[in-house]
Order: sequence, then C-alpha cells, then structure tokens
Amino acid sequence: MSGCDRESRVIYLLVEESDREFLARCIMAVIAARQGYDVVIDPQWLIWEQLDKLPPGVMLFKGNNKIQAANMHLAKQAGHLIASIEEEVLGLASEQEFQHHYASGVSSACDLFLVQGRFQAECLVNHDPSYADRTAIVGNPRTDLLRAPFTNDLHEDAERLRGRYGEFVLLNTNFGGINPAHGDSLTFYNLSVRVGMSDRDNPSDLTYFMDRLRWERDNAKAIIQFAHGLAARRPGTRIILRPHPAEHLERWSHYLGPASPITLIREGGHLPWTFASKAMIHTGCTTGLEAALLGTPTLSLMPGDNPWHASAISNVANPATRTVGEALDRVISHLDGASGSLLADARDLDFSYYLDFVSETLSSHRAVDALVRLHAKLDTKSAVKTQIIGLPKSAPLQDWQSNKYTVTLPHAQQSISSVSAALGYSQAPDVNTIAGGSIFIRASQG
Repeated sequence: MSGCDRESRVIYLLVEESDREFLARCIMAVIAARQGYDVVIDPQWLIWEQLDKLPPGVMLFKGNNKIQAANMHLAKQAGHLIASIEEEVLGLASEQEFQHHYASGVSSACDLFLVQGRFQAECLVNHDPSYADRTAIVGNPRTDLLRAPFTNDLHEDAERLRGRYGEFVLLNTNFGGINPAHGDSLTFYNLSVRVGMSDRDNPSDLTYFMDRLRWERDNAKAIIQFAHGLAARRPGTRIILRPHPAEHLERWSHYLGPASPITLIREGGHLPWTFASKAMIHTGCTTGLEAALLGTPTLSLMPGDNPWHASAISNVANPATRTVGEALDRVISHLDGASGSLLADARDLDFSYYLDFVSETLSSHRAVDALVRLHAKLDTKSAVKTQIIGLPKSAPLQDWQSNKYTVTLPHAQQSISSVSAALGYSQAPDVNTIAGGSIFIRASQG
C-alpha cells in the first residue's frame, strides 16, 4: 500500500464514541474515497497526539467544547483545515443548549461548521455572527443509518430480538445527571464545567443545571410510575427498560424495586431495540427522534412544567403527553388497536426546522461535499512530505478511552464493505491500518 503524503488529499474523521459515530463515518469515508480522497478514521485522542506529524488535510472534529477547541487550535497550527460536527446535539431543540456546546475558542479555530438544520444554524449566528459564512446545513450522517438500505442489518437484528423476547414495550431513559455511570451529580456538574457546558461564575448556569436535575428526577419518577402502571393494567405485557450508557445500570434495580415486573437490559445497540419494540416511551431522549425516523410507534412523556422539556426535538417529533395516566391510556389503546395510533399521530408532526432530513440525498453526501469544498482551500505546496504510514506507533488508549472506541481492523473492513454494498458499489475501497492502528481508507475511483 502506498502511503499518503503531504501532497495527497486527506480527510481525517475523528471519533469519540465508536458505537455512536463509527458506522456513519464509514459512509462518509466510502463517499470521499470514491471522490479520490484518502480517509483516516481514528479515535480523536490518537489524532491529537500526532497533529504535527500528519500530512495536512481537512480534519473533522466531533464536537466544539473547550477540549475540542484547544485541539482545533493545535491542529490549525500544524497546517490542517478544521471542520466540526456537534454529535452531542442531534436531539436538541434548545438555543441555550446549542450555545453551551460551542466554546468561545472554536470561532477562531474552526473553518467550517456542519449543522443539522436551520435552527442550529440560526443559533450559531445568534451566538457569533461570524459563523454565518462558515456554516453548511447537511443534516447528520448518523440519520442515514435509519433509512433503507442501511436498515437491512437493523431489520435482522430486530427480528432476532423479537424472536428472543416476543412482543415488548420499550422504555428508554437518559438520566446522566441524577444517575451518572461514574460518581454522582456533583461529578457530572464538574465535568460540565471542565468541558465548558457550565460556568461556575454564572448563577444562571447553575440554575439551568439544577433545572436539569429536577427535570431528570421528575422524568424518572414518571417513567417508573408508567412502567408499574402498564404492568398492572395490562398484565402479561413484556416491559423492557434500557438505561442510557451514561447511566449507572445497577442503581436501576433499586429504583424499580424488588420483584419488579420490568426487565432491565442494556445489551447491544439501542437502534435494534427501538426498531423491534411494539411501542417506545421516553421522557425527552434522542432515541425518540431516531424512532420517528425509523417509523417506530413512540410516545414522549413530559411530566410537570420544566424548561428542559423544550430542549428535545423528540418532544416535537413524537406524540406527547403530560401525565402518566394519559400516557398509559394512549399506549394501551395503541397496543390493543382499540382507537387511534401513535404512528398516525406522528405523521402530522413536522420537525424539519430542527433536522434537515432529505429523503433524496444522504446527509453523508452533503457532509462530504462540504468537506471537499473546504479541502480545495488547503495549501500544501510549501510543506515537506511526510509518509503517513511511517508514523511512530501511538500510545495505547487508556481504559476509559477503550471503552468508548472499540474498533478493530476486521470490524472496520466489514463495516466499509457493508456500507459500500448499501451505497450500490460493487467493490469496496481498500481498508488497512496505519500509525499503530488508525483506520486508513485508500482513495479509489470508479
């Protein structure tokens, strides 16, 4: 395999959570390779170690917080052009939340902001008018995985789950503030401060954070009441609760109580479970948005009055209720086929302002086109050639990083092959490893 050097066309796709981001990056990689670009997919921490040794290219960051901004500046100093996509906001409909995700240092470091819809674009310009001419509305490549033919494997996985568990109602939770996987709510707050999501010196930020904890607490009470209410009113219904990976799983056994009729599961990816469910209930989670795109009957439960209810696109994309009693009536009616349908209600909902999901065009295509336009501005003529395949081996990932990024070469090769077939290509691009494990997809034509 020939190496890519400082005169070749390179796009770097950085990944933090491989379960969430890797397969979507593979779609982008195949599209870019077909346009003649070498692509490197890597856990972001390994890329950051090698910034001054990598051939200049376009580097796509997965976020825009303080840590991301600091590394964007280092990448820019090393001769790269910087693009970003904010993977933490796919399900968000809150201007305050959007602005919290974009650190002040991002504006001077990032050359191109990929955004998922008009709402996000407007939020960024309100935050900093200089973003206006550096923004491209592309949707989010992760949503490509929710449409045919990429859902073929999803269909098969869902059928296996139905065969194993039968008909079930799925409850998805997302309570990382009150039930974090590591530490407690103070730990979660300190992390929010470290990445720039909260400012200790801003009283309104603390109020907003406390509103979130209250929102999660009220949501947790409601989802538990709903689960026990459904078990009581419709005996024999299998109810499966899947906490978010950011939550502490074992605490849920305590929350649900002894001899609970609810099955607690976290195994596998969340999309097959969503697709396999007879109905899904959540309290303002991104999975509700994904369910809407998949066509899964879904209900959003929004108890009480809290400003955080307005933060979730799923509360716009899904039919919603304010009380546990109404939620039970709606779901039981849907399950019994007595009257109405959650799917029928969902067809009247329009959330395109928040997520640009164009049926005729993949988000991945639009994202790659934007990166290619940015790459045309890259100046590599004065750079000294550096062989990317000859780079020294990176330090191994730390345990917490390895838990987030679990991609092996066989996994990458299988994923690129599967994506290529779904895109209608008879031959997949060459996939190998460089620099001690980075996934390298070689440019291909035809």
